[in-house]
Amino acid sequence: MKFRVSNYPIHTRKGFSLVEILAVMFIIVILLTFIVSSFNWVETSKRERTAQVFVQRISTALEEYQLDNGAYPDGNGAVDSTNAIYKALFSDYDEDGIPDKDPGTNTRLHVYVEELNPLQHSGTEPTVAKHNKKYCLIDPWGTPYRYRLGFQEKDSKGTYGNGHNPDFDFWSVGKDGLDNTKLGVAEGVNADNIGNM
Repeated sequence: MKFRVSNYPIHTRKGFSLVEILAVMFIIVILLTFIVSSFNWVETSKRERTAQVFVQRISTALEEYQLDNGAYPDGNGAVDSTNAIYKALFSDYDEDGIPDKDPGTNTRLHVYVEELNPLQHSGTEPTVAKHNKKYCLIDPWGTPYRYRLGFQEKDSKGTYGNGHNPDFDFWSVGKDGLDNTKLGVAEGVNADNIGNM
């Protein structure tokens, strides 16, 4: 039995084909897309929960403030409307970052929420920061919260509020930063707003 040797050289494979490289790159891109979108979802969920807890905390403090003072702070829903909440709940009416003192007794005024201290922040993101030269409450996306009196409450000038709730509205405009909470706007137009409405 004779074996015939081929005249053609044997080619050994020295690398990957272009199709194999493209297939691996496609799989890597798909995996990275999944990982990044999962991380964004987790981060957004965390910020939404932080905003929900903060809204509840401030709402409770506003109720306590109303019981002590007979009225809620004035608020019209403008971008810097939470300045009134900062002043009322942290008792810093001159906005120097320190609670004011009662001129008669020289004792510190009641502070309803200590975490509103602009000079020290316990978390990585501040809850109070200057906006238009006024201290305002800041949501996890870095945008000021909004606050307005409810439709059954009068401000210091005797004008009724324009809120959805009878007492007050307090909300974050959410991730997109858009505020569509005016009366008459269709439900669900801006579903990322987080508040007591």
